[in-house]
Amino acid sequence: MATPDGDKFSGFKVGNISDRGMSHLMQFGTRPFMIEFILKSEKVQFQSNLEIINRQFCIFSLPNFIESLERRRNARYPVGDSLKAFLSFKRLETDPLDLASQPAFDSAWAMASMVPVSDISLGGLGLQFRFPVLKKIIDSAKPIESTSLWLPMMASSDVDVSIRWSRPVSESVRDEDGVSRVVKSVRLGIQFLNPSELQLHNIQIFIQRLSQADAI
Repeated sequence: MATPDGDKFSGFKVGNISDRGMSHLMQFGTRPFMIEFILKSEKVQFQSNLEIINRQFCIFSLPNFIESLERRRNARYPVGDSLKAFLSFKRLETDPLDLASQPAFDSAWAMASMVPVSDISLGGLGLQFRFPVLKKIIDSAKPIESTSLWLPMMASSDVDVSIRWSRPVSESVRDEDGVSRVVKSVRLGIQFLNPSELQLHNIQIFIQRLSQADAI
């Protein structure tokens, strides 16, 4: 790769950045940025310089060294739309008059307490949600009891969990007309507390199905 001035360098390309994110990058210029990659079994952090930026993508230089490398004991597997999993909170109640509450329907009222799983491992799972009412429960209870794990074509099972981390997420989404908008949500890291052998067995089967679905 080469900069507009013709200087060659080794780098990597990052796209699908929101307009707000691009404006922040342009504001801070070429100063070093702390980059974080969260992979299946590792989390990598390093400093990198912003070499090229435009409205579609930006290119960072490869680092000279790794700042931090965190290895996970259990690899995480993303959960897609074809194989949905959920974690339900018995303390999560819906209020039709509360704008911060999740939607509910008379024919499927119980589904209002079910939060989609974004990734899963034998040690825990990740959740991502957009409704602030769940954040109130998270802030008031650690660990959280009375939750149920729902896996495809398996009976639900009660499991105790603990919140390991929570962070806000802003994602850039483009509609059919190419207009970009920012969707805000909250992402959670959940740890299983003393799961049973049967629960671990069912999770392992689900992970195998996820791996097979990716291979097809």
